Amino acid sequence: MLQFGGAANLLNLGGTINYRFTDFGMPPHFTLQTKFVRIEIFDGTVFKDINEVGLGWTLEDDDFEWVPTTVGGNTFPVITIKMNVTGGYEINPNTFTFGNFNQARLTLFDNLNTGGIGTFQANLINTVQEAFPMIPSGNAICYTFTPFSYNISSILDGLCSSNMNINFRLPAGSPHAGYFPPNWNVQQSLSNNGSRIDNFNIPNSTWCDQCLNVVAPHYLPDPVPCGCMEIEVMISIAPCSNSPSGCPTLELAFPIEVCCDCDVRLAPPND
Repeated sequence: MLQFGGAANLLNLGGTINYRFTDFGMPPHFTLQTKFVRIEIFDGTVFKDINEVGLGWTLEDDDFEWVPTTVGGNTFPVITIKMNVTGGYEINPNTFTFGNFNQARLTLFDNLNTGGIGTFQANLINTVQEAFPMIPSGNAICYTFTPFSYNISSILDGLCSSNMNINFRLPAGSPHAGYFPPNWNVQQSLSNNGSRIDNFNIPNSTWCDQCLNVVAPHYLPDPVPCGCMEIEVMISIAPCSNSPSGCPTLELAFPIEVCCDCDVRLAPPND
């Protein structure tokens, strides 16, 4: 994931995602020269060290410690990267979060006396909708039941799972469940970059009968939809093939509104 001189989009979700340094390279491993990392968070004005803004690490390793360091007259803490021999090829098993911030910067060091060897900048994506933007496909101005057409993609970098799916279902406790088949759910696979364009019909029994004779004046300034209800979209991302054992499937949900008709306004008169 580390890309010097550039920026990468990482899923953050308001600081609920845990990160750790891990070596996913092929043997002989540890071809990088990195031995120390400085982690900074952008607070909206300046970059501050992660512990200065009240963030830190989850202590899973008894040998964990921040190392106060002075480079070029500036003093700041770094974390030592080391190999966890008993756990395989993990680099420091401690996890950390970026908090509810939008940007982070990691400076990598080989020798603290010679300065950093590279900087990695991360744009922190804090909502699922931003991470996986989804819109009605074609020229539709809203999602409809028949057909239901969508276009989804992802702005995240570093997606490595070979098993990503998108699920459509009713939210738990939906008052509209009686219009759908029991346990209605549609699951489709996403490409390895998190994208898909598709369409299908969403069964809704007699729900849309309410819109058969509904019209609105043509002079209303905005579209007037009819028969709308909330549908839940669930993105599931299975662990990558080289992830540590026990890594869970990541499930990300967000709501969308699906309507019987996007706009019931009458057509304007010809004169």
